[in-house]
Amino acid sequence: MLVPLEAQEVRAQVRTVAEKEVAPRAAIYRDSKIGEIYEGTYEIQKRVIARQIFGRDMTG
Repeated sequence: MLVPLEAQEVRAQVRTVAEKEVAPRAAIYRDSKIGEIYEGTYEIQKRVIARQIFGRDMTG
């Protein structure tokens, strides 16, 4: 099926606009998950260091 050139251009523009609207939301979601992972590893690191300094009995 042949689609007129104008229709193809409109579809390309709509696709571009949709990608621009979704991309920031996806980036925010992705970054929030990365922050959760980073924060979790930081908490684990603090507990490991506390156990090395104070021993398992003091830190749980």
